[in-house]
Amino acid sequence: MRPNLGFKIILVFLTSQFVLLAVLGFLYARRGVELLEEELVERGRSIAHYLAHASVEGVLRKDPDLLQTPVIGALIQRDVVGVRIEDLNGTALVDVGDTHDAPGVTLFEAVVQERKAHADAETELYLLGIEDWSKDVGRVQVYVSRKAIRAKMGELKLYILLLSLVGLAVTGTLGIWLIRLFVSGPVGALAEGVRRISGGDLDTRVVLRSNDELADLARAFNGMVRSLRRQITERVAMASRAAQRRNLVILGELSAMLLHEVGNTLNRFGVIRYRLSQETLSPQGEEALEEFERELGSLDRFTRNVSLFSRKPEVKLVPVDLAALVQTLVASMRLMDPKGVDFQVELPRGEGCTALLDEELVRHALLNLVKNAVDAVAPGGRVEVRLQEAGGNWEIRISDNGPGIPPDRLEDVFTPFFSTKGPEGTGLGLAIARSFIEAHGGRLTVESRPGRTTFTVRLPAHGLEGAAG
Repeated sequence: MRPNLGFKIILVFLTSQFVLLAVLGFLYARRGVELLEEELVERGRSIAHYLAHASVEGVLRKDPDLLQTPVIGALIQRDVVGVRIEDLNGTALVDVGDTHDAPGVTLFEAVVQERKAHADAETELYLLGIEDWSKDVGRVQVYVSRKAIRAKMGELKLYILLLSLVGLAVTGTLGIWLIRLFVSGPVGALAEGVRRISGGDLDTRVVLRSNDELADLARAFNGMVRSLRRQITERVAMASRAAQRRNLVILGELSAMLLHEVGNTLNRFGVIRYRLSQETLSPQGEEALEEFERELGSLDRFTRNVSLFSRKPEVKLVPVDLAALVQTLVASMRLMDPKGVDFQVELPRGEGCTALLDEELVRHALLNLVKNAVDAVAPGGRVEVRLQEAGGNWEIRISDNGPGIPPDRLEDVFTPFFSTKGPEGTGLGLAIARSFIEAHGGRLTVESRPGRTTFTVRLPAHGLEGAAG
């Protein structure tokens, strides 16, 4: 199993902590040993000097009994294992305990000196501390065991070891938790985000609750994902449009052939209908003839729509009064409307609604949009048509209070042969309208919510002056 980044960081952290604690423990132990050694030497010298000072009279008289009290006082001191007192000739006056040099014993010596103070003849006062003369009369040897100090050294080293282990455990646990919180967790989240993207999930977003370099990396990662998603969406849309254009070219070629054959058939059907209409028919025959005429009319309308859609529109620009065009179109729709729709028209005040357009193409596009709005509303519904100037364009909004278009089908309304009207719709009306509007360099968009749908036509506002310029 390959070690991950978090494991490596934790390993480096624990190693550095171990080395740091080992170095600190070594320095602390060495200093502790030095202090114990200094304390042993200081105590040994103090005992030796005390014994030398207390043994002056006994050494001068060479009387072991006089030396008994200071010797006992020295022997009861901690770690003192032996005492030896000699005169100047090296003759042992007292030799008690372990007085042999050994690896575990340290020897401390002091000289026994006889000292006399100077006396002032006039004041007959002894000035203590002002030594007039001194002479060596003997030597004391104090033997101090190192066993206790070695035990203390062992305890000190054990204490340092335990303290180091506890410190390593505490700092290690805390360090591991912090590394997982601030390093492993964020890095893992980024890695998981990369895995999701590689799996095709472009909605992935990494959220880090910090303000460090990893958070900057997460924000850059999220920006990259958004950019990637946008580029893929744009490329898919471009590929879809390109495929649609290719399909439309093929459709146009097929439509041209089919329209020729269908047109011939419709002509023959028209002749048959005319002949039948000249005959005296039974009521059933009359009803069948009416049904035949309805179906023939539907097929004729479909043929005309396909013919309009299959060929690229030829735009012939002429000055067109958009306000008059809208008024005429709505007036004709009022005459043909059997549903009692309430048409509301809003036009700019004054004159100046002229634009260079192909009147027939724009009329056909607007007619398709208004018919679509009328079909969408219930009897007595409302259709609004508003003409206004917006940012250098003429904007025509056609709104209805119908049920609206489902959001998941909103982008399909301009797709050829897509229809929400069932068998009654060819699915070409909106596609033809968009084709005619875009042929003028304009745009046709749609917005919809329950109870309101709005188609917006935007056409370049080139009047006669703009055309001349």
